Amino acid sequence: MIKTFTILISLFLVFSFSLMGQEDLALANTKKNNNTGTKIDNNIKKELVEAPNDTLRAENQISFIYNDGEQYFLKLRMKAEVEVKIEVFNMLAKPVKTIYEGKASVDPDRLYEFNASTLPNGIYFAILQGNGFRHPYKFTIRR
Repeated sequence: MIKTFTILISLFLVFSFSLMGQEDLALANTKKNNNTGTKIDNNIKKELVEAPNDTLRAENQISFIYNDGEQYFLKLRMKAEVEVKIEVFNMLAKPVKTIYEGKASVDPDRLYEFNASTLPNGIYFAILQGNGFRHPYKFTIRR
């Protein structure tokens, strides 16, 4: 008896949804989600908003880190010459090496190098910190 009732209800639901048009289905979805405050609107056109290239370069950040054997090189992207400190932290958030402390150059070709021969293999964070900003960069030491 229960199986027959379940089959009849499922057939009724399939039949009723097949009769609904796309507009009715979208309206049903909108009404169903009104309780949570969200409204589904499939007619919104999505536009790509691109930031100008010069604003992407305006941040103080670490561009990349690469290695040549035991020697690692770090490149910064700086907006202005400011006092900074660049440190390497392990996964336990413990500082293990200070790379640089002083005024960072705005020169895009300036490389900061450090020797990682005393550090074991693992995942590290180089953190660029200055007055009002802090930028982490994750890297791996592998031999």
